[in-house]
Amino acid sequence: MKILILDDWRTRRNELTDKLRKKRDEITALYCSNDFIDSVDKAKYDIALMDLESWNRGKPLYNRFGTAKKLEKTPIIFYNAPSNFTALDNRQKHAKDRVLPKPTEADAVIAGLQEAR
Repeated sequence: MKILILDDWRTRRNELTDKLRKKRDEITALYCSNDFIDSVDKAKYDIALMDLESWNRGKPLYNRFGTAKKLEKTPIIFYNAPSNFTALDNRQKHAKDRVLPKPTEADAVIAGLQEAR
């Protein structure tokens, strides 16, 4: 499975990457908004794991480049989400999307991924 991760917290990003690589998944793990936009533009992913706090820090850029819309066909596991979060602006919700409330540990993200597979 080809997985895209957006998380600007290095420890959690590395933990997710290590655990998923052991399952033979192909991982692209990013922390930078510019790299995330480029990656979404250049490659197709089976699923994305997205720290919502990281998304919100780059939101003006993502809105400018239509990144949310480009991810409509990609299921997303949103984690560290506020209790009122349902979906990204400008993106139709995917049937396999999952929302994990804040605080979210890496193991909970992996479990959410297993449900969405």
